[in-house]
Amino acid sequence: MTHGVQRLPPVEVAPPLTRQLARAGAGLWLAAALLVPLALNPWGVSAFELPKAALVRALALGLLLVAMVVALERPSHRRALLRPAVAALPLALVLTAATLASVDGRASLWGSHERQQGLITLLSYLLLFAATAGLIETSAHWDRLVRALAWSSAPVVLYGFVQALGLDPLGWQSDSASSVLSTLGRSNLLGSYLVLVVPLTAALAVPPGRRRRYLPLLAAQLVCLLLTRARSAYLGLAVATLVGAALWATEARLPRLRALVSGGGGLAPLLSLGLTVVVARVTPVAERLTALGGSIAARVAIWTAALPLVDDRPLLGYGPETLAPLFARVFPPPLVYYQGRTVYVDRAHNLGLDLALGAGLLGLLAFGLLLGWALWRLWSPPTAALPTPARAARVALTAALFGHLADLQFSFDLTGSATVLYLLLALAAAFPAVVAAPVPDLSAHRPGPVREVAPRTTERLGGTSQALLYLPPLLAVLSLAAMLSLRPTRADSNLWLALQAGATPVGLHRADQAASLMPREPTYRFAYARILAQAGRYADAVLQARRGIDLSPRDPRAWASLAELHLVWATVDPAQLAPAEAAYRTATGLAPNMAVYHTGLGLSLARQTRLEEAVSSWERAVALDATDYVSYDYLAQAYADLGRGVDADQAAEKARYWRDRTRFAAE
Repeated sequence: MTHGVQRLPPVEVAPPLTRQLARAGAGLWLAAALLVPLALNPWGVSAFELPKAALVRALALGLLLVAMVVALERPSHRRALLRPAVAALPLALVLTAATLASVDGRASLWGSHERQQGLITLLSYLLLFAATAGLIETSAHWDRLVRALAWSSAPVVLYGFVQALGLDPLGWQSDSASSVLSTLGRSNLLGSYLVLVVPLTAALAVPPGRRRRYLPLLAAQLVCLLLTRARSAYLGLAVATLVGAALWATEARLPRLRALVSGGGGLAPLLSLGLTVVVARVTPVAERLTALGGSIAARVAIWTAALPLVDDRPLLGYGPETLAPLFARVFPPPLVYYQGRTVYVDRAHNLGLDLALGAGLLGLLAFGLLLGWALWRLWSPPTAALPTPARAARVALTAALFGHLADLQFSFDLTGSATVLYLLLALAAAFPAVVAAPVPDLSAHRPGPVREVAPRTTERLGGTSQALLYLPPLLAVLSLAAMLSLRPTRADSNLWLALQAGATPVGLHRADQAASLMPREPTYRFAYARILAQAGRYADAVLQARRGIDLSPRDPRAWASLAELHLVWATVDPAQLAPAEAAYRTATGLAPNMAVYHTGLGLSLARQTRLEEAVSSWERAVALDATDYVSYDYLAQAYADLGRGVDADQAAEKARYWRDRTRFAAE
């Protein structure tokens, strides 16, 4: 024994493949944190969601490949990967079952063109969560991901400030209350994203040496959040602040805090649905909130109309991304007074109700299980064993998650905020592993020890042999990524170019390419149909529209689009008025309370000189929407033709009044 000197065990060097896999995994989840919130395509029709969803799908597949190879090469690491995979499995199974039983399997699998939240994207979130949680093994990894999530908000916030100053070079338009939508596409989505990252930035600012770096970022995030004018985000920030303050003050004194936090997270989806039932079905509460008007009244109207749908399919719901045509059947007429006559609802704007409609009560339970498990893992290390930065990080993660859940009581996730949410859950799940080696320190970058195992057989092979061994799964992943990410992106860019070119040979070619690349997406069919109609190729236009309807037969918008094509064709062929009428009648049957379809039906009847029937349709339209100046205009002319002069004058006056009010509100 050497006096005064302790012999240290020899340090093993990680095999080359292991080191490469660690770098690859870290690069992929860092790319998700840094790039997904920023991803957009100004030369695409779905400029915000499709680029984000395509990127998430590709990164998730890459992480899946890395995780599979790690499991093969490092048996000791299988448990770390298996634990989050098992936690995510119930939700994955429920979402898959809901898709298989969906009322619209195509929409549930791929998602709508606008939202992109079908099963493929939802499973990508779960892959991102499980692989990231299983592959994070050092405090350096953990810390790097936290900092990446915080700093990725800097360009998002900066772009928001540019929009607030009216200097946006891309000139995005939105019907939301604020023009500040940044790279998220809508102000409320930007607010939801910021609610998730603000607590992380606050935690990073706790160590004195880091405050000068992170306090300006935190201030910028808060100002940008205020500029969104998203009240649900304000609520989320308030809840996050209260939860964070309460946990910081009591974490060392409450012995059952772990169970309280994880139980609260696990029950949150069910509590969200329960609160929605109270708000929508307890008359005094509903009346008081409706009296506030605006978005609050709109939310109450949506919840009240959508809740009965849950009763028909309580276990698995109707499938992801299927609410739009379902809600059209129960559309509440007062909603037009809050959100306009062309409003089309595809989200309940409520966590519990959206989950119940898309994946049923089983989906609520499965999502709650995942939340509760992640929070249980986060709070498993005892507080006494953690330094201040690690405590701040844990409190911040918890506050961010609960703040986001509060925000989702009145909002919903899309790709940008959902990606951050699942990365936060991954950080929570990995917390116990990294605090053991050593505790995550947000004030300094200190890599922890690497868990080493004996080299596998493949590690002893030459580089060429290793490459050949993993070449088939690599090619499979690349092929799948191309199908799930590149093809939709190419199709969307082709459609954008087609719309720019219009009824020209180039425009027709691009529209045809878009429809060919994504033959199961009705959006491309209807866009192609409109361009064909502009070119005077009416028969081909109707054919494309019919193909779109075959893909979405329950969508009243699809039938209305077909009817409009027949009306345009009818300017040269009056025989097309009958099919236009038939298409509008189908639309009104699918959405009996939406005035805009009754207006179109009346027009198709009037052009067939069936004036009395047309008047009935327009009267139905203004009964559903008293602000429908378009129908009032038609009624004024029809009443005059029928010799009803007094009625004609009254209708003309209402048309002028509501047209002026609408124009004033728009200005």
